[in-house]
Amino acid sequence: MSDLCDVEASEPSCHKDFIAADYHGKGVSHLDALSHIAYRGQLYDGHTAREVVDAGGARFGAVCALGPLVTKGVLLDLPAVLGADWLEPGTGPCTPRTCSPPRRRSV
Repeated sequence: MSDLCDVEASEPSCHKDFIAADYHGKGVSHLDALSHIAYRGQLYDGHTAREVVDAGGARFGAVCALGPLVTKGVLLDLPAVLGADWLEPGTGPCTPRTCSPPRRRSV
């Protein structure tokens, strides 16, 4: 995406680039903070969003307070297990067809 500012030439003019990643897509994993979602102004554990979240960040439930997080995972090459070159768009990662190969492979 390119942001070219105003349509009419103004001084000073600006020309910016914008690069982003969709962290809520299917290709990226991330961890949401406990302060990420509020319902009727309330956060997890009864904290009021207005009291703990502002432009400077969150004073409760921030992901940076967790420290290092290490876990293990298993990378499954589902297309190879299913005898295909790729999974068709819209194929979910866990359907009866795609979840059974790991069990057959003793994963």
